Amino acid sequence: MNKSFIKSKEMRSFSFVLACAFFILCLFFINNTFVVLGGGLFFFFCIAWMSFSAFLKITKLSFETKFKDKEKEALVEYLHDGIIVYDTNFVIKTFNKAAESLFGVSKEIVLNKQMEPGLASTHELKPLIQVLFPSLAPAAVQKSDPGVWPQIVTISLDFPRLELETVLSQVVTEDGDIIGFLKVIKDNTREKSVLEAKTDFINVAAHQLRTPVTALHWALENIVEYSKGNETIYPIAKEALSVANRATKITNDLLDVSKIEEGRFGYTFKDSDLIPFLKKIAADMKSLAEAYSVSIQFESFSESVFVYIDENRLSAVFLNLIDNAIRYNTKNGRILISVFPIESKPYIKVAISDTGVGIPQADLQKLFQKLHRGSNVVQMEPNGSGLGLYIAKNIIEQHGGKIEVSSEINRGTTFSILIPTDKTLVPQREVSKVGF
Repeated sequence: MNKSFIKSKEMRSFSFVLACAFFILCLFFINNTFVVLGGGLFFFFCIAWMSFSAFLKITKLSFETKFKDKEKEALVEYLHDGIIVYDTNFVIKTFNKAAESLFGVSKEIVLNKQMEPGLASTHELKPLIQVLFPSLAPAAVQKSDPGVWPQIVTISLDFPRLELETVLSQVVTEDGDIIGFLKVIKDNTREKSVLEAKTDFINVAAHQLRTPVTALHWALENIVEYSKGNETIYPIAKEALSVANRATKITNDLLDVSKIEEGRFGYTFKDSDLIPFLKKIAADMKSLAEAYSVSIQFESFSESVFVYIDENRLSAVFLNLIDNAIRYNTKNGRILISVFPIESKPYIKVAISDTGVGIPQADLQKLFQKLHRGSNVVQMEPNGSGLGLYIAKNIIEQHGGKIEVSSEINRGTTFSILIPTDKTLVPQREVSKVGF
């Protein structure tokens, strides 16, 4: 038996009571009324003292428990995010002030009331019901994997206009029984409105730039064509055309970013053989690589691998990555495009490695953010937009894949792209969209 248990206060008290009971029992064998009465009174006061002591402990424990419960209630009540707790029958048990403000419903109306989909026809409860049952909302996107807790869902409501992110967790007993659910609701409406305003500005600016840039590009192409042989005009016109090409690319990148953030960057998926697809892209980049004295090599574990992709979107990703690998490489450098499977997982990895200048560690975390460029490559190519990798990351993720990067200064960089071989891993919300 555990010695610490035997020496505990509770066991000492129990031993004392046992000793007193034994003492009283012995008194009954003594033929002396006074002694028996005195012993009985002594035993009674001992029991009373222990009962009083136990009562004090229970009262103190009850007070501490109530205090902690009140503390938790106050914390939940005044959280900035909406908190809703309900049981397995959708009877609401907790509904904090943020939830009241968000849905415009008083807690007195919903507490201890069962919520059901049919209540969505009630104007007052419609937004709340759409959040409790996301399939009823105008737009709902599940961000977490099915069956994985907590469940994270973004929900868009029309009346009132709300952009919400909900995190649903199970309330589980010590035995593992599910007794309810806790839903945390974050209101992203203001942030989304600010983002939309910025996107609208970029969209309008890019559209306004596109027409004059296109006209300028067309004019410069003609000047270059007609000035061939003119040693004075031709070099200037050719450089101007190069600048116009960069301006066109930046304009198109801005429009693509705008479409991505508005959810209009549509996709057309089909089953494609990845190997000849990549070989063609590598062949298309050969002339640029030769201009920079860089070689491109290709290796694959197989001659044929079918994946479910949008060829136009994905080719833009690989063209951008190979273009960067060429421009930021060293003279007589090398680029290796390798394709191999991921063991025990339904993914193919495409790695694009170069022997270039590398990326500083401080820049790696920000590399896929909008308008960010490595601090060392800005000096080599000052005219980049910093949008290519942001667009590439979004395209890869909408294919159900992932893009990673590793780099070492003056040793080179490797971009690794995971592409699912199982088409069910491609987000369905993207499959149904058509670009425009």
